Formats: sequence, structure tokens, C-alpha cells
Amino acid sequence: IECGVLAGRIILETSSNTTYQQLQELQALMQKHDLTYAALVTNRWHIPRVRIIIETRFPDLITGVKLLSAEDILLDEDSPRWKDVLEEAYRSTFLAERIAMEEEGILQIKNGTYKFW
Repeated sequence: IECGVLAGRIILETSSNTTYQQLQELQALMQKHDLTYAALVTNRWHIPRVRIIIETRFPDLITGVKLLSAEDILLDEDSPRWKDVLEEAYRSTFLAERIAMEEEGILQIKNGTYKFW
């Protein structure tokens, strides 16, 4: 809303706990509201795994869902405020480990061992 998106165009999904569940809910919401397009905002490091889950489990969403980086949105809106914060976060051990986990998840999806819940 602060970035100019009309409140009526935002559907906040709050019932899922995993990426897979979120995509299930997104697919249901798109069908319920007869939407052909949706933007899904997530972390930059999370987008590759979301993309491959969509490609392998939710092919109907491939053309209708645009994945947006929360970090890019923050930088576009107020770079002076967020640039250093995000750079520090991306230098952290925690985030390096999280990114490694995401990459491992992508490999597991590709080799068929990923646990979709």
C-alpha cells in the first residue's frame, strides 16, 4: 500500500506454513477470484526454489505468477534506508547458511528427494 498498490488488489494469505502450502493456497485463491495474474513477494534468496517448485508441482502458475524480490522492492522504495541493512544481512553467516539450504532444496527437487508437505 505504501508503494502505491491499491488495498483492494492485495490478498494476504495467512493459512500456510510452508512454501508448498503457500503455492497451494495461491493456486486456490487465483481460481476463487478468477485471477490470471498474481505477484508473489518473497526474499531474493528464496525465489529460485519457489520457481522450481512452481515448475515441478504447479505448472498452471508458471505464466500467471510473477516472483518479486522483497529486497528489490525495499531498495526501489528507499535505497538509502535499506541498502546497508540488506548488504549486512547478505554478509551474515546465518543468511549464507540459509542460502545453502535453499540450494540444497533445489538439488533435492531436481533429483526427486525433496519432501513436499
